[in-house]
Amino acid sequence: MPRHSKRLSWLAVPFLLGATASLAATHELDISAPATTIPITRVKVMLESSTPIPNGATLTFATPTGDKDVTVGGGPTPLGDPLTGDQVVITGGGTNAILIDYKRRDLLLLVGDLCSIKPPQDGSGKIRFTPDATNFNNLTGYRTTSFAAPSLSQCECSSRRVKGLTLWTQPPPGVDRGRIPMDVALVLDRSGSMLSTTPGDPANVEKWLALQSAAEQFIHFWEVEGLDPLSQTGGTGLGKDRLALVYFESDSEPTQFNGKLFVERAPALMDGGHPWEQAVSHVNANVTAGTTAMGGGIRDALTAWQADMVNDLTLVVMTDGMQNVNPMVKDGAGGDTGFKVLEVAPGAPERLTRHCVPMLTVAVASGAVPYADLMNAISQQTAGQSHLTTSSGTTTAFAQQLVTALKGNTLSTLLQSSTTLPSGTNTASRSVDVDGTVQSLYVNLGWFTTSPRGQPVTLKVTAPDGSNPKPVAVKTGRSHVLYRYDFPKAGPVGKWQLTVNRIPGTASPAIPYQLGAYVQEKSLDFQLSLDRLRHSAGQPLNVVAQVSFDGKPLENLNNGELTVLVETPNGALGTLMHETRGEGRGEQSPDPVSPYQGKLDTLMKDPEFLKKMGTTVGKDELVLKETAPGIYKLEFKDTQTPGTYRFHFQLLMKGPSGEPLRRTEIVETQVDVLPSGSKTDVQVTRVDTGSYVLVLTPRDALGNYVGPGFEDRVVVQINGKGRQAPATTPKLDGTYEVRLSGIAEGTEIIVLVNGTPVAKGPVTKLEPVEPRPPDNGTGRDGGTGGGDGGSGPPVPPPGEGCPCKHTRPSGSTGVLGLVALGFLASRRRKHHDGD
Repeated sequence: MPRHSKRLSWLAVPFLLGATASLAATHELDISAPATTIPITRVKVMLESSTPIPNGATLTFATPTGDKDVTVGGGPTPLGDPLTGDQVVITGGGTNAILIDYKRRDLLLLVGDLCSIKPPQDGSGKIRFTPDATNFNNLTGYRTTSFAAPSLSQCECSSRRVKGLTLWTQPPPGVDRGRIPMDVALVLDRSGSMLSTTPGDPANVEKWLALQSAAEQFIHFWEVEGLDPLSQTGGTGLGKDRLALVYFESDSEPTQFNGKLFVERAPALMDGGHPWEQAVSHVNANVTAGTTAMGGGIRDALTAWQADMVNDLTLVVMTDGMQNVNPMVKDGAGGDTGFKVLEVAPGAPERLTRHCVPMLTVAVASGAVPYADLMNAISQQTAGQSHLTTSSGTTTAFAQQLVTALKGNTLSTLLQSSTTLPSGTNTASRSVDVDGTVQSLYVNLGWFTTSPRGQPVTLKVTAPDGSNPKPVAVKTGRSHVLYRYDFPKAGPVGKWQLTVNRIPGTASPAIPYQLGAYVQEKSLDFQLSLDRLRHSAGQPLNVVAQVSFDGKPLENLNNGELTVLVETPNGALGTLMHETRGEGRGEQSPDPVSPYQGKLDTLMKDPEFLKKMGTTVGKDELVLKETAPGIYKLEFKDTQTPGTYRFHFQLLMKGPSGEPLRRTEIVETQVDVLPSGSKTDVQVTRVDTGSYVLVLTPRDALGNYVGPGFEDRVVVQINGKGRQAPATTPKLDGTYEVRLSGIAEGTEIIVLVNGTPVAKGPVTKLEPVEPRPPDNGTGRDGGTGGGDGGSGPPVPPPGEGCPCKHTRPSGSTGVLGLVALGFLASRRRKHHDGD
């Protein structure tokens, strides 16, 4: 390490204590330099003790200018310059678990930019601390989680969990128990449309039944994941995991149990009395009703958490349709152009990114419909991931989102399968490779039923030696059975057989089922991401994999290989809807059906149209290349067709004894249509004094049409007096009409579609606006381009551009738009102190 890096490494993350029975010991955490140059800027350590640790207990941190004492319960303590230096706060005094929250600031070039590194540093460092010899004599274990900014386009908070870049060189005493406790809020759609099925779904499963199964399996999986293998209580720390349940239909419905929205795991016993079983029972007993108030559901989850902040929060948001009740997730205006915003506080729309809360989204649909774009944008902007699935794939999507939520802790996937046991067939089996780096194996078999006694299949797990080991934990629900095995006690490494059997004596129709196998990692960390917030047709998708082993970047994959199969769209839905004639009749049911949805529902009855809406997995395996130690990249250029792109990854290398080490994972994104001003003819007709009609058919430089369904995304910013009525698509073909009133002839306006300007100028003399070209420079991520790569809208620098106001369209629902959830600046500083 360079001399400067060693000197500045004190900035890194101090970690918790671990005194011996008689003398205080010094503990050290090593932080590796990230190959992406996005440094670890926050570290949390939990120390667990058999006796309470009092407020006033002291930890002494080494700093560049000398030792600095930090007391438990003493509030935020600067370790250097109060404005630009590192800061640490220790909470939990009086309990058996204290939490050290260490923020690295001294290494930053700009304090507000968590991606910037002060030259000549490289982001590496060490954290050294010494607990006092009196209060830390009975430590039983410790937990560690580190955080970094999500991407080069999201540098204002540390919300991405990172495991593979930290290593205890002098650990605290006791057992390394893995991750820090966390909060998860399930924000679930129970609107009237959830009673329907997804057109083209192979299992023809009702969406609400699929969601009930998915929620039950998600909660049970998390219950079992947090168990301590010896006591099955989760240790002192994971008892602080909290789960919240928020429904939305015509309004948001935060669901409290025993007076609390966020319910702790503790005591987390697996005897049927788990505190989270209340949530499982509530979902299984609930019914659908009303409209789709998704924004309200997100708002209420965030508001409740802000009032009761204990752990870091992750949202899992699921919907099957476009929001239609205020407050709604919208496109930002002015300085927030290109970002998603939401009114968490009335009248104050804020960026989603400012909440520093990852939002994992699941959209249930047959193809890349407009609300799938919305859900994808929410997740991309908040360090989350999005999954588009038919109803029968909902359980698999939720399981993958739990893996995503726990990444950096770490869970990985061996197998995810959603298939059918054919009629007349009684058994089916799959095998998975369990290697010597695995700490725990989780095997889940799911099905669809409304009856607690409706289990149609059983699961048998066989070890490589032919034995059927007893799982350390079993969780059985209405819709699944889940086993957990801990290694090495469970059996030898090698191929484990997972067998699904039809229950004898039952009828023999085809049975849809889901089979998943997941592992708790001991040494390997494997994280995947896409390098931009927004992905548009014709622009390459750059996939990045970060692989580490025992806290160090894994070079050359130990002579292994990381490959991917790419699933691409068969057709562009916007263009299909533009070119295919058909009527769309809206329905004023409890969950109204828009004319757009009515047209799409009619077209989806045609199998050929459904096929064009679908996707196809390519046959050629593509290999990711190592571009820096532990960083592997792939540039996929064949993106001319907008829609859903899925990357099916497989990591294959050798384990500690030469056995196969295999992991699989899926990352997906929605590639949208980036409107081009020169391809989008905007016609303006004067109707009366101060009244105009704008007609436009947005498409991109490749000829892809935006298509209908984006009425809420066609927005006019007016520099002066004037009013915009909601955009309409009379022919449901993607040609939009926008009426302006009360506007003078020379008034400057900007016309935006999907957050991208397509025309600007005086209302009667509009000129086309082209999207900003991609930045092909060598960005800080090692050469994949800086910023958002040009896929977002051009935003004028401070002091430049049109000082426009954003007028809200009239009408009962206002502008339906894409989302940004954000805190007020003052509240953000109060709650996150820059994170």
